[in-house]
Amino acid sequence: MKTLSCILMAGVMSVMSGCHTSHEVKTDSVVEIKPIKIEPIYARIDIYIKIDKELDSFFDFEESVKPKPAEPAATETPATQKEGA
Repeated sequence: MKTLSCILMAGVMSVMSGCHTSHEVKTDSVVEIKPIKIEPIYARIDIYIKIDKELDSFFDFEESVKPKPAEPAATETPATQKEGA
């Protein structure tokens, strides 16, 4: 019985060792780094202050035409103050 178990054990060990797999991937990657060319950025900003001032002076008449706000009516009159007191 001992010999049979040793033979079975040896057979199982040989099968188990045959199931082992290993993989190796060899890569020789070469990465080239190219220089970056930095160019100046041009921004054009047009400011039309002269036209803005002319438009303001053109529409100045609107402020003189605006109606004056009405004065708020008094909530209490002298007659109601005497009655309530």
